Amino acid sequence: RALEHSGEAAALLEAWHGARAVVLIDAAYSGRPPGTLQRFEAHALRLPDDMSRGLPREFGGAEALEIALALGALPERVIVYGLEGKELGPGARLSAEVERALPELVERVLEEVHRLMKGVSGT
Repeated sequence: RALEHSGEAAALLEAWHGARAVVLIDAAYSGRPPGTLQRFEAHALRLPDDMSRGLPREFGGAEALEIALALGALPERVIVYGLEGKELGPGARLSAEVERALPELVERVLEEVHRLMKGVSGT
């Protein structure tokens, strides 16, 4: 199932409750060039501290992962795709760099979901 979500940490925990695998797509703000795509296996490694540097607290993907880890509520597989933004915040529009990165992000996420579904079904 696919959900668009505000990213509030507690609500994210509820959204993926009971899931075996989660693919989380979030804005990143690490100082890398806008449009840079990052992939992390959050079930295996903590997200880099710089992925959300400078983001306001309402951007809760990283916080939700930390809380889930502490509570033992992290799904078996959590793949995080961070797309480096240029301007983040209320009313911010997609930059040209981010728009150019979207087709690659979509392709990679679809491949990821396909791999995860194969693993779940055992085929």
